[in-house]
Amino acid sequence: MDKNSILRPAAHLATVRDELRERRAARATRRTLQRELAAYTTTSEINDLLGSLHGQDDDAVQEIREVVLRNQLRHGLHRAS
Repeated sequence: MDKNSILRPAAHLATVRDELRERRAARATRRTLQRELAAYTTTSEINDLLGSLHGQDDDAVQEIREVVLRNQLRHGLHRAS
C-alpha cells in the first residue's frame, strides 16, 4: 500500500463510486439499445438495418451490429452461408 492510499481513502472511494456509476449508466444504455433493436424481427428489416450501417466502423455501430446479429441468431433468422 502506498502512502497516498492510506492518507486519502475518501478520494479512492469517490473514484470507485464514479466507476460504478459509469458502469450502471453503460448497462442501462445497452439495455435500451437491445430493447429498441428487438423491434427488428424480420430478415428483411435486419438486412436493411445492417445495410444502412455498412461502411461505418465506430464502436457504437459495432455494438449495434452485435446486438442485431445476436437477436438474429436467437430468433433463428440467420442465413446459412
